[in-house]
Amino acid sequence: MASAIASGGCIAASLDKKSNCEHSILNESAGVNFVAGLPVYVSPKKIIVSTGCQTMWDSKGRITMQIFFSKGKVVQYIEYAENGIAELICEYVEGAALPKTCPNLNTLANGFAILSDEIEKSLPTFDDLRRKTEVRK
Repeated sequence: MASAIASGGCIAASLDKKSNCEHSILNESAGVNFVAGLPVYVSPKKIIVSTGCQTMWDSKGRITMQIFFSKGKVVQYIEYAENGIAELICEYVEGAALPKTCPNLNTLANGFAILSDEIEKSLPTFDDLRRKTEVRK
């Protein structure tokens, strides 16, 4: 599975309502950012825009959001509740989001923001889930 992350991270096999990123694993290759003082993790660091997805985990290792790409465009965005159930599923067709409460396509086009490696290396020590021995899905 580590090779799946290294070679592109996620696979958007199906873009129906039950779709989810296969092989989304929080590990050392994930990027990090901070929201309200807590770390969030993103994998893959660099989006695979041709066809694939990007996953975000919260500071407890729960998947919180995913962006799916097909043919270089955002086609789906999903937000998950703390219990892991999708609470918002957005479909993007010809640049329009359905439902209208979805994030603007322009905010998703470049994937989730992460800190640069240089900034990340300068951070003080924090409880970094990427360094834990157990694998999180």
